[in-house]
Amino acid sequence: MDIRTRLIFALVAISMVSMAAVGAFAYGAVQDLLLENQMRKLEAVAVSKENDLQRVLVAWRDRVNLVTSRTQLRILLDAIGDNGNEDYRARLQRILDDALASVDSLRGIELYSRQGKPVARTGLVSPGGRPKPDDLAALDDVKVHHDAAHAPDGELQISFIAPMNLVDRRIGSAWVVLSAHELDDVTADTTGLGETGETVIVRSDAVGRPIALSGRRHEASERAASRRAPEPEREAIGGNERVFTEAVDYRGEPVRAATRWIADPGWGLVVKVDVAEEVAEVIALRDTLMKLALSLSAFGIVVGTVLGLVFARPVRELTEVAERIGDGEWDLRADESSEDEIGQLGMHFNRMTEELVAANRALEARLNGKDDSSC
Repeated sequence: MDIRTRLIFALVAISMVSMAAVGAFAYGAVQDLLLENQMRKLEAVAVSKENDLQRVLVAWRDRVNLVTSRTQLRILLDAIGDNGNEDYRARLQRILDDALASVDSLRGIELYSRQGKPVARTGLVSPGGRPKPDDLAALDDVKVHHDAAHAPDGELQISFIAPMNLVDRRIGSAWVVLSAHELDDVTADTTGLGETGETVIVRSDAVGRPIALSGRRHEASERAASRRAPEPEREAIGGNERVFTEAVDYRGEPVRAATRWIADPGWGLVVKVDVAEEVAEVIALRDTLMKLALSLSAFGIVVGTVLGLVFARPVRELTEVAERIGDGEWDLRADESSEDEIGQLGMHFNRMTEELVAANRALEARLNGKDDSSC
């Protein structure tokens, strides 16, 4: 292998190794940066969803207050508690029916006396979700969430129990059931969550397992549904707010997730996106870097070849001059015009050539002199 080829290979190898080192460093650094940004984005979406859910809860409590704050309703409830007059009951029933008709998302109301006995009700109130006497006895002056369950028609409903006071005196309590369709509005918005991301609102069942209150974006297979509850959902109902760089969801798919805890009503919120979708950005980056590396490698090969030819040409020309002088062309000389080491090498080569030529000619002259004397 001549020096020109070795020089070309050396230049190309150096350029490719340098690009590979820079590419590997850039890929690792950008991959870490992308992961950090993805997790920050996921947590930001979780905080946004938490705020949305808090606004929904405030709106629900306002609707409950719209029902329980009616003065005439409280006066009649107090009067019934004292004597149970049927006329009072009829008037109370008309007020409840009017409230049901005027509040769009209201599904049912049930009023209780001071002793916790049912007094009147309206709407589709499921007997199974009715508050227990202990719930009413423990009720303070704040409206509290009682339960969330699906009605027979599949609609998710949420209920609150609220104190009924007249001036500063407790006269009874109310159980108010509302449609919880706003939860689907919160979870249906997948802005910032790509093609696979979703928001899941969960609560704990009787044995501490998470139950989804909102609709899911994906269908879970029977096999996946039989697995243990996903870790992000367990952490969410446990009151732990954290981020997961990788976990497994209800489908058995690896996901990245962020959890939030809504203390009242004791719900967990999980915002997640498939790892495969998030990794796609890293894969796209890797492919871009590979294409860039191939382009730079091709450029490096071309530049290396040109530089190799340029750097090796003076050495090749010097070699040709040496070969021709060896063949008898003693008047040839190497190019000394270059000011670098190649020019100095040519100068020393010419000086050595002149000395060799002079010595050779002197030798020939002596030999010719001996020949003449022998004659």
